[in-house]
Amino acid sequence: MRSYVTFLIILLFRGQAMYAMQCPDQLALMKKLKLGADKTVPVKKQIAFLLPYLDSLKNCESAQDSVIAQLNRRIGSLYNSDKDYLNALKYYPRFIEITRANLGKPNFTAVDLMHGYYFLSQMYTGLNMKRERMMALDSCIAFSEIAKQNDQTNLAALYQKIEYYFDIGDYYLSIDYATRCETVAIQCQQVDDKDLKEAGSEYNSSSSAWKINAFLQLGHIAAAEEYIGRKIDESKKEKSNFNLGILYALLAEVQMKKSDYPKAISLFQTALKIEQAELYGLGCKQILNTLGSVVYQDYYRDEAKALKLFRKALTYQNKDKDQILSDNIESLNIYTNIAGIYVNRKQFDTAFIYFKKAFDQIKPGASEDSILSVQKPGLLQQKKVYYITNLMIAKGGALQKKYAYTGKKQYLQEALHVYRVTDQFLDMLRIEQTELESKLFWRKDTRRVYEKAIDACYVLNDLEGAFYFFEKSRAALLNDQLTHQRWVNDKDIRKEIQLTKNLLQLQRAISVTDQQDSNYSALIKEKLRQSVELERTRQQIRDENPLYYHNMVDTGSISIAYARKLLLEDHSALMEMFTGDSAAYLLVLTKGGSKLKKMDRQIYEAQVSSFNNLLSDPGVLNQQFAQFQEVSSALYSMIFQGLNIPAGRIIISPDGINFPFEALIMSTAGQTIKYLVNDYATSYTYSVQFLEGTTLGTLTANHRDFFGIAPVSFAPSFQLLPLGGSDKSLDKIDQLFRYSSTVTGIKATPQKFRDEFYQYQIVQLYTHASDSGKFKEPVIYFGNSSLNLSDLVYEERPATRLIVLSACETASGKLYKGEGIFSFSRGFAALGIPSTISNLWSVENESTFKLTELFYTYLASGEPPDIALQKSKLKFYNSASREKQMPYFWAAQILSGSSDHIVTQRPWPITYKIGAIMAILVITGSVMAWRSKSSRAQGTA
Repeated sequence: MRSYVTFLIILLFRGQAMYAMQCPDQLALMKKLKLGADKTVPVKKQIAFLLPYLDSLKNCESAQDSVIAQLNRRIGSLYNSDKDYLNALKYYPRFIEITRANLGKPNFTAVDLMHGYYFLSQMYTGLNMKRERMMALDSCIAFSEIAKQNDQTNLAALYQKIEYYFDIGDYYLSIDYATRCETVAIQCQQVDDKDLKEAGSEYNSSSSAWKINAFLQLGHIAAAEEYIGRKIDESKKEKSNFNLGILYALLAEVQMKKSDYPKAISLFQTALKIEQAELYGLGCKQILNTLGSVVYQDYYRDEAKALKLFRKALTYQNKDKDQILSDNIESLNIYTNIAGIYVNRKQFDTAFIYFKKAFDQIKPGASEDSILSVQKPGLLQQKKVYYITNLMIAKGGALQKKYAYTGKKQYLQEALHVYRVTDQFLDMLRIEQTELESKLFWRKDTRRVYEKAIDACYVLNDLEGAFYFFEKSRAALLNDQLTHQRWVNDKDIRKEIQLTKNLLQLQRAISVTDQQDSNYSALIKEKLRQSVELERTRQQIRDENPLYYHNMVDTGSISIAYARKLLLEDHSALMEMFTGDSAAYLLVLTKGGSKLKKMDRQIYEAQVSSFNNLLSDPGVLNQQFAQFQEVSSALYSMIFQGLNIPAGRIIISPDGINFPFEALIMSTAGQTIKYLVNDYATSYTYSVQFLEGTTLGTLTANHRDFFGIAPVSFAPSFQLLPLGGSDKSLDKIDQLFRYSSTVTGIKATPQKFRDEFYQYQIVQLYTHASDSGKFKEPVIYFGNSSLNLSDLVYEERPATRLIVLSACETASGKLYKGEGIFSFSRGFAALGIPSTISNLWSVENESTFKLTELFYTYLASGEPPDIALQKSKLKFYNSASREKQMPYFWAAQILSGSSDHIVTQRPWPITYKIGAIMAILVITGSVMAWRSKSSRAQGTA
């Protein structure tokens, strides 16, 4: 009995001890956590001391969320300080999770989350988790706005976003973040806290430097120069040398852009003296590198002086561990520049030693192949990523020059491999970017890769390789848009479109707001918020579909055999053009073979320019028709000589400035002129990949065949002539289709068009257009309002197969090398509409109406669009007066996109209509007779 009581007492005390262990003194623990870590105690000992508390709190019914949150925060921070990022991420996110769930309660604040997300971003940095790091920085910035807290954490988050977007070439977003960072920094400069005031000053200056760099990359020279002058004046007023050397170096770069090299050298020397006095080694290295490469190597061709400056630049040692990546990437570029000098000297062995040293700056033993393995699935964390692309392009170019020197074709094969890898690297980079303008800037830059690659293929007679690079050189962003639409469901698309619309409106407001206006900063702030939300929406789409990223990056390689099977069953040829800096190339695929042709770029472009100038002005064409014949015949010979393409249907994938091949003169015999349109039905495409992806839109049960819209007259402010007769022409066309609808006059509005057009297979617009409206983009006019190119956003999966834009300059727009003309034709293609017919220049109304009506007559009879357009032009030509036989009147309309048949329903024949009416009358009469008889019968009863 006594032993039993003793056992109960021991058990009771043990239970109390266990309960105490399970529920520690949380108030005392919280006080310890608030005091901060004891730096005298090793990190691992501190972790070992705290972990049991966390375990005990799990079983404690009275455990407070605030204590658990702070304990997770401290343990995560300790692991982070020990560079054990994986363990840090086991605990630190739990602190954020609990704080977000209890936000607003005592001991839980938005400031905690602001700081918490920033430190979380640093943990992701340690693990090279780019995407997670960016999301954490976005959250840090968002909670700083909620907390209305501007401090060094918020500044650092904004600054890292500036650097990130600059590094991946998204220069427009980099500028926006720099503007936001400046605003916050100026607010910090106005506080009493000395440290925060100093930090504000430094971030203000540093963000300005990135902004200027982005301006220079985009070629906005005037904006950069004005901004630099303002910042130098501020530095002098504040008597601060912080970043002053960088500002003078950037001003020197402006002078180089203006070709004032003596002044640039003087400014570089001023900048170097300042950086040397400040003991800023990286700044000295950057200045000497730019001075050596751009001034002495590229401009003065003084390789000895350049080499001396490069070697001096490499002597500067960086002592700031936070700038190791920046220092490495600058060294990479210096080694690339040195290698280029030895390539020019034909000292190839030495050159490739320096190429290796350049790659080693990324990672010891790195090469172009290993960059891809490091990249996936996120972008390599490097500064000035364009230095890496320059390195790979330079190495490929060196291999080509080595071939020219040795005659060994193996070096050309190696060069092509380097270019393919560079192309894949640029694909990854493109997917990382958000702003369209930044993507377009990089597409222009990729032209160097494709031209060098195509030239190597030309020498090797590698037609398959050439076809690969021809395809990759065109409309990649358009193909991205269409791929995206195929992989995204309607719900996600609508959410994405709404955000895109919001961003469009914000960007328009920003473009017309003065930067000194108080609203400017608020607009930038809101644009960044919406950009983050849009990127998160897109990331969610990627996460929900594991194959999304693969399909966006891996655009596939279409082979010549596949292209023939896809396109040449009912076509005579596919012709693809590429216009580089030194040559123009033409790749032709026919059923019987393939040919790659090289032409002198300057002669080719001069002929195209003369051809267009003569063709698009009826007065000039009439007066100088003999010269036009000469130019047109010469251009035809330059392109088609030796190709032997059989008459029939041809597909052309152009590059550069558009011109109508149909108006090229094949031959003349006395007064008889044979134009290309006589033998060939021509369509134009953005790429073979675009044609591969064109499929019939999702046809709803109530889809119809034809929708026509004609405003007829326009608001006086537009200063546009009325299109009298367009409504009557529309009525004629309407009679060709069974299921159709037309809208004219004041009812023909942009909203009406957007609300209804996607339900119809064929859409006709009779209106006016311009290649540059208020927002410097193509615009179509509708009575009292207008539709900008950027207003065309994907909202519904269209049933539309063809849009005919009978308006002036609807095929015109801004030319982006590598992407083509950004016109309404392309805008509709981006919505998933396979075909458009548009005008290259303005043609008088009567001819436009006649050609359009003829086109629909042939289309409704069952002809495919390209043949229908060819036949309408020939019919017009053969029935026109001598004056209107000039190609100005009939050659402006071109078909872009698919030339596949469009199946429509013809109107009921007149005999059907008469029969139907008679049947209705008979039935009506019978019913009435039956009712009359029935009434009499009831009356008798």
